[in-house]
Amino acid sequence: MARYLLIICLLAVNIEIRGAAPIVSDISLVGLELTKPRIVQREIQHSVGVPIDSVQLDIDRDRIENLGLFSLVRWSAYKIAPDTVAVRFYLVEALRFLPGLAPVYDEKTGWSLSGLLIINNFRGLNQSIQLSGVFGGYSSYQVQFSDPWIGGDHISFRTEIEDLSYRHYFLPADEQRRSWKTVIGKRFNYHHHWRGQLKFEQQQFTDKDSTIGRFSFCEPGVRYNFDTRNLYSDPTRGKLISTAVYLGLPLADEMEYYLKLVESANGFKRLNHGEHPLVLAANVRANIRLGFTDELLVRYSGGAYTVRGWAPPDRKTYANSKNGYRFGHQSLGASLELRQTLIPKFLAAPKMEAGLVLVAFADLETISAEINDIFGAAPLAGAGLGLRIPMPMLQQIRLDFGWGYYRGAWRDRQFHLAFGHSF
Repeated sequence: MARYLLIICLLAVNIEIRGAAPIVSDISLVGLELTKPRIVQREIQHSVGVPIDSVQLDIDRDRIENLGLFSLVRWSAYKIAPDTVAVRFYLVEALRFLPGLAPVYDEKTGWSLSGLLIINNFRGLNQSIQLSGVFGGYSSYQVQFSDPWIGGDHISFRTEIEDLSYRHYFLPADEQRRSWKTVIGKRFNYHHHWRGQLKFEQQQFTDKDSTIGRFSFCEPGVRYNFDTRNLYSDPTRGKLISTAVYLGLPLADEMEYYLKLVESANGFKRLNHGEHPLVLAANVRANIRLGFTDELLVRYSGGAYTVRGWAPPDRKTYANSKNGYRFGHQSLGASLELRQTLIPKFLAAPKMEAGLVLVAFADLETISAEINDIFGAAPLAGAGLGLRIPMPMLQQIRLDFGWGYYRGAWRDRQFHLAFGHSF
């Protein structure tokens, strides 16, 4: 506790610098406990021996916060001579361990009990290890390892193994999915990020102990992100444009190949000044599947991650042919949010941040079985209000309540509990 009080006191006595910009003679880090200094230093672009540039230091602060390792990131400059200053970055490391039993919620399958161990910042190198087993609404185990800078210049690595089984929420079947995926990435000039993926997946659908469908694919793919957001967890400016192509290569004779195209464009613009940002956020997206399709692989529209205000479909919804407008393999969507910070994020306790953001949202999405029908189909719409609460390791808790609209009538209303921004 004394360490955190010292950091707050030092920030409070920051010396205001007036007149001509002095020269930065030193840049130091205060508050590191486990994190290796080089993990932070490689994010700092401001040089020693040049005039102080507060804009660049603010950018460096955002880059350090985007590591996801710290609950607090601040910088201050101190005069050490009439024309010389020293810059200090003050850091409070975030929660690293999430062990033991904990309830987990998924709006499609409900509540489950999770026995897990998440270790962030493993060895102080910004590596992440996750071991989990879940029982209840669904059953799964997962082993995952990731390192956003495992070698070279911004070369990243992630691998995971997962076994998932559950009573399907709208199909009349039980599903078991087993997968292994490895992703290697490379970042160029910070804003350009390429990732290559190799994934093997097997899905099996059963009904009363008889197999009604089995699909096995090798799925190589590539994703490109152009990312100028200032903060990844809660951006106030910038954009994120993402395009991905995945090729499904069948591992069984009765199946054919498929091609998936996943496109998304997000934009963020701050509309005010001061400590309580008002941000306009917009998203457009497309998810196209060409080639092999099957009724058991159908997707749906509605819910916390597509159109809020609609409950995820259940078996009764799917069985009613009048609800066919909610299912398909091709989708186009858009979302708009107005995000008003009520309580800026602050350090509520050692390694724990808090805050509150109020959100007004509107979602729109069209889904269809065939790509030729997607522009002629009537869209689902949803609108409502929500709250965002910062949460270590999960970015934030998202609470949304919305009303669902289709073909001239309000047809549903739904409360959503989820994690992280919808985009």
